[in-house]
Amino acid sequence: MRSDFLNRMNDEQRQLVQDFVRRPDAALEELAAALGIKVIYKDLGTDCEGLYEYDPGTNPETGKVVYVHSGMPAFKKRATLAHEIGHCVLGHDDWYIHHDEGLFDDEDSLTEREARQFALELLVDMQALHEAFNLGRRSGECPIFCVSVIWFMLPD
Repeated sequence: MRSDFLNRMNDEQRQLVQDFVRRPDAALEELAAALGIKVIYKDLGTDCEGLYEYDPGTNPETGKVVYVHSGMPAFKKRATLAHEIGHCVLGHDDWYIHHDEGLFDDEDSLTEREARQFALELLVDMQALHEAFNLGRRSGECPIFCVSVIWFMLPD
């Protein structure tokens, strides 16, 4: 995890995120709960994959709520949840509701780029990815999973 991301978290958040990254079998929902984020899976329609909002009525403990569109495949739900957790722990609280139309949309704001990068670093073992990518380049074939995360690695 990038040090500039870790430095923006409080000590408890930083420890929880670092522990999660070290446990590839951990459920992302457990991390969200430990961070005080209530996760709700529901139909968000066709224009929204996820959103993060401050709503003390829904989560009286911290007010932090993430909604994830229930109609997506599991891998996309996981990526969306990681992205929305990124908004939460990176302090993207400048909006009352942070709405994402899709992880692959054209939004190029700093907060979106940071949330995408956070999700990548949370979910992907970057060392293993780089090793696999380099192995693929040497053999002339890029492993298929590299292609699925390449968009995270595009330059800002």
